[in-house]
Amino acid sequence: MPRALARHKAQTALVIPIKLRPCDTDGARFMHLQCLPKNFLAVTEWPNTDAAYADIAARIRAIITKHPKPPTPPAQLFHIPYDDAHGFYFDPKQHLAQLHSLLGSHARVAVCGLGGVGKTRLASHYASHHRADYSAVLWLSALSADLFAQDYAQLALRLGGVADKHEQQCAYVYHWLSTHTQWLLVIDNADDPASLNSQLLQGYLPQPATGKVLITSQLQTYSAERYFACTCLSLHSFTDQHGSQYLQQQLKLADAELASARALSNALGGLPLALAHACAYIRATQCGLAGYLSAYQQHRHALLNPENPLYRSPDHDLPVYATLQLSLGRLPETSIGLLQHCALLHYPDIPEEVLCAALNLDEFALNTHLQPALQYHLIQRDPSQHSLSLHRLVQQVLVWAMPEADQRVLMEHLVAVLDGLFPKPGKVENWPNCERLTNSGLACAQGINTYNLATVTAAHLLNQLGYYLNAKAYYALALPLFQQALDIYKSVLGDNHPDTATSLNNLAALYKTQGDYAQALPLYQQALDIRKTVLGDKHPDTASSLNNLAALYESLGDYTLALPLYQQALDIRKTVLGDGHPDTASSLNNLALLYKAQGDYAQALPLYQQALDIRKTILGDRHPNTASSLNNLAGLYKSLGDYAQALPLYQQALDIKKTVLGDRHPTTASSLNNLAGLYYALGDYAQALPLYQQALDIRKAVLGDGHPDTAGSLNNLAYLYDSLGDYAQALPLYAQALKIFQQVLGEAHPTTKGVAENYRLAQLQAAKK
Repeated sequence: MPRALARHKAQTALVIPIKLRPCDTDGARFMHLQCLPKNFLAVTEWPNTDAAYADIAARIRAIITKHPKPPTPPAQLFHIPYDDAHGFYFDPKQHLAQLHSLLGSHARVAVCGLGGVGKTRLASHYASHHRADYSAVLWLSALSADLFAQDYAQLALRLGGVADKHEQQCAYVYHWLSTHTQWLLVIDNADDPASLNSQLLQGYLPQPATGKVLITSQLQTYSAERYFACTCLSLHSFTDQHGSQYLQQQLKLADAELASARALSNALGGLPLALAHACAYIRATQCGLAGYLSAYQQHRHALLNPENPLYRSPDHDLPVYATLQLSLGRLPETSIGLLQHCALLHYPDIPEEVLCAALNLDEFALNTHLQPALQYHLIQRDPSQHSLSLHRLVQQVLVWAMPEADQRVLMEHLVAVLDGLFPKPGKVENWPNCERLTNSGLACAQGINTYNLATVTAAHLLNQLGYYLNAKAYYALALPLFQQALDIYKSVLGDNHPDTATSLNNLAALYKTQGDYAQALPLYQQALDIRKTVLGDKHPDTASSLNNLAALYESLGDYTLALPLYQQALDIRKTVLGDGHPDTASSLNNLALLYKAQGDYAQALPLYQQALDIRKTILGDRHPNTASSLNNLAGLYKSLGDYAQALPLYQQALDIKKTVLGDRHPTTASSLNNLAGLYYALGDYAQALPLYQQALDIRKAVLGDGHPDTAGSLNNLAYLYDSLGDYAQALPLYAQALKIFQQVLGEAHPTTKGVAENYRLAQLQAAKK
């Protein structure tokens, strides 16, 4: 009722109370309206009810005729808070085309780059240029979580809602986005993943997406991809040529002045905002390009820090360089040193323990170093997270002020510090600390590449970081780290060093996880050869290589090659590590998997049980490897037809994986898939279908459309539809699965043959219908 009355007041609806039966209406909120029937006499109290209804109909027609029509909603909603009349910080044809192409093929795109490179300007120009392509263009600021939530709620009024409570407004906007298509939502200044990320966005954006989302962010592209689940377009500072073209466009320069324009662009480092300030100053003073260049040699701080607003870019009020340098100049050397460390660890949320270790500080000394920088707003501190973040332009200014040789020395020191702090990622209990240090580690990885830090310490950090990201299914981030580590180990230690073998093994494991068996096989073989030669046939690392190579052969369907390698690995681990070691449990588990694949359930069952007992004892009940053992034992019971034993084990495994690895991990998808398979075997198709679909969605998103696990999910879902007689759904899924298996595993693989047979039989059944 309150919503209806509010809409009546806003003239977007018409409320007409009608009394059907006698009731107490004294004090009712609608009594100021015209109430029906005549004299508000209840219909049942009229001598003739037909006359009552006729009276109501006549009066409704009269009210509608006199009442003003509600305003027609706009054909297109278009809201951009920035003027698009101040030129570009980018190549309009190139970047607009790139952005348009990305938004044409992706639901969510982030424009990334440093502060001042024109991310917001590109977004606003794109929205203006392509407004006809969208039914609505909406703009939100993500400078903070509160501001984002406030802007989101305020969209309700723009979209026609009249709710006055925040929760109702948000619900209205969410419903509008869910029920409309072809809209564009711009999320500007999404620079803090703690305030806004893909998980938080789930509460604001409907899934699947019915429109497009354009994000601007200062995050590096690989962080934006990770935090926002998007594809990215990077904006950078101008080259000298592009900078001179920008100056020529803005100042109407003659061709003879282009050399001076290139010189100015070079002097300003190509930073678009600095060039915009230069243009504003030249226009205001009419000093010309040559005059500005001359003044810049002596007064660069003043020119990049103008007090007069006429000397600044009209759509950007953030000062550049000089103000920051002036603030930095007020700081003691100890604070400058701390900020320089932060500048190279340029992600938000830099852990304080990294700086304490790098500068040999305790908490009290850290407070002393930080206080001056906090005073001038040059750094932000989150005491709840014990982390620090630099202001958006401070980082770049600090780096500019440091000689490259000093940057290299400092980065080498930070790499050593991070390598010492980064815990062993093979232990799940270390993962919270690994996650906390990952962003700083990624900054070091970039520094290792930038400054060519080819050291064993650098390679070790890259391997540790890659191992963790691989375990967490961030494969695109892990791959270049593993490759870079391998290159360094080969260069520094040689092709036959055990650490080189470890890098080969890690890279192979990632390729295997991604379903790229052709890439993985030679790397596993190289690692095994090195370990046998250098460490010996009975070393635990040699056993690991034997085990990993066997697992690859098993995935390829070559059980004859896999079996002796598994057995050798198990023998070594029992002898060297002992019967109760987790690696021994892994060998028992893997050998059981192979026996199960061969149909030898009697051999598999005791091995599975032994592996589970060891893992529970050594690793604990909530470890992912314990979950894997529960899952595998459940699979064996399912194959034996003992569904009552299998069900609780599958459920336990799924619960552990969701808790420890997360809802979107490929291993969690495997548990969903397996539990669905059990429900299918029980004939409970209603339970099985959504689990199969969830598993498929995760595998597509994380592993890709061409991965064999994705093909497995397609096949399973097809088989379910096949059993339901829904061949229109089943046949295309079978076809997709078969194509993937043929490409990855080959025509002769048992799995490929099985899917081909399923497809053939389904086609025959469909033809009979």
